[in-house]
Amino acid sequence: MADPAVTLPVLEAYMAEKRTRLTFPPALEKLYNQQMEGYRRKVMTRGVLPAVIIYNVFLLADLLLLPETLLLAAMLHFVVVTPIILMAALFFLRAKRHWLRELSAAAIPFMMVAQIMFIYAQNEGVAADQYQYLAVMIVIYMNVNLRFGFRLAAASTLLLTITYLAVLLPGHSPFEVKFTGSGLMASAAYLSLMANRRMEQDVRYNFLSSLRDRLRRESAEDVARRDALTGLANRRQLDEVVSTIWSSDLQQPSLVAVIMADIDYFKPFNDRYGHGAGDACLKRIASAIASELRNEGDLAV
Repeated sequence: MADPAVTLPVLEAYMAEKRTRLTFPPALEKLYNQQMEGYRRKVMTRGVLPAVIIYNVFLLADLLLLPETLLLAAMLHFVVVTPIILMAALFFLRAKRHWLRELSAAAIPFMMVAQIMFIYAQNEGVAADQYQYLAVMIVIYMNVNLRFGFRLAAASTLLLTITYLAVLLPGHSPFEVKFTGSGLMASAAYLSLMANRRMEQDVRYNFLSSLRDRLRRESAEDVARRDALTGLANRRQLDEVVSTIWSSDLQQPSLVAVIMADIDYFKPFNDRYGHGAGDACLKRIASAIASELRNEGDLAV
């Protein structure tokens, strides 16, 4: 159900401005975040196991390039990083606070990059120089596959880039490798972030379009259930309410009261003063009746 503050005219006016910013007005942003929570949980649920499998398959790179530290890498993969990834995913699914979910999600790519750069630092030579490029792939995976929001993606990318450069630049690799690695990481970070931003813009636009269609449908349904002159419920809505009452659980009895009112001498009044005055009379009476409704359980027809 849409937030009461988000009305169809407000939404259509906002969409007409054709803004490309990645934030909505507060009421819209609240609705968007509520919808995205479920989507992000699905992405995490479906994606964590394939990510763990692919990450551990990369032990083949250790076998081929750095066999001297293969045992250490395997221990880091299976004893440290993989359990942390699984716990982070579980925490993400159960955490109530938004910032805790973001922190747990960001821990997944960070642990992968930290492991890669740690193994790189334990070795020297051409093979180690090639091995460290694996960290670049993690940045691309994070921004494209994990579907972080752009702000979280940007902050996480910055953290991973700093971690990568903090190990690479003071390390044993020659200048050419450091220059190439820095350029590749910067390029991957920029391009994947732009892709992430574009995807979020598309998701946000689709959210607005879907919400607009839903509000239009609800507005049309509301019009179909109300009398055009008085704004009170019509026969269609009365039938729906009565049907709901009769189909309710008979084990839970409830009291129902009906009051019928008739307007005395309305036809002579309408004939003498005209339809305009008659309509005004009906509106005044309808307004008086509607003002006496106590809650949503009361219905004026």
